[in-house]
Amino acid sequence: MLPFLEETHDRLAALVKEDMSFLSHERQRRLERVRQALDDPLVSTGEKFRKVMEAVSIEAEYGNTIEVYREEILLEGKKIQADIFRLGRISLFFQTLDRKTTGYLDPATLSFTRFPSEYNRQIGAAMEMGGQTTAHGPSGSPLGKVGDEMKSVVHIVGHGLSGPPALCRNGRRRGHEGPADGSQGEKGAVA
Repeated sequence: MLPFLEETHDRLAALVKEDMSFLSHERQRRLERVRQALDDPLVSTGEKFRKVMEAVSIEAEYGNTIEVYREEILLEGKKIQADIFRLGRISLFFQTLDRKTTGYLDPATLSFTRFPSEYNRQIGAAMEMGGQTTAHGPSGSPLGKVGDEMKSVVHIVGHGLSGPPALCRNGRRRGHEGPADGSQGEKGAVA
């Protein structure tokens, strides 16, 4: 059982490292707590199993939830406070506290990119709904009403602006084989 738990922890740590950068400190602290439990001979195997599976469950749930939180980000070389809107594992959007600047995290470059100001209202509205809607919101779907409203935002990002946010860090599209640039890449590699 212990080798399985070690391998699961290592795979989870690799996922967090390669995944979109959100809630980094929280996710790293969780992995550290699991690592401490795995290394502690006084912790029972059952408790180690529970802690590993709890961490796996939390990471899996990120794909089915939305949230809005405040964080310091780097935008064009400057540190700024911004509200972050996480849409599952698909995208991270930001809006400055004065609501004048909006954008998204470009996973290919790992940097935040501005949207034209005409999108401030739409992103702001999505953030407002995201902050008020639970993961199983009013419509009962995993992302609730916000998921429906975000279709226009995701459409904005995917058409005409650089680097759609549905890319993994390695530049490949989620769920598609091969690199985003259309080259062959590793055979059978899936993001």
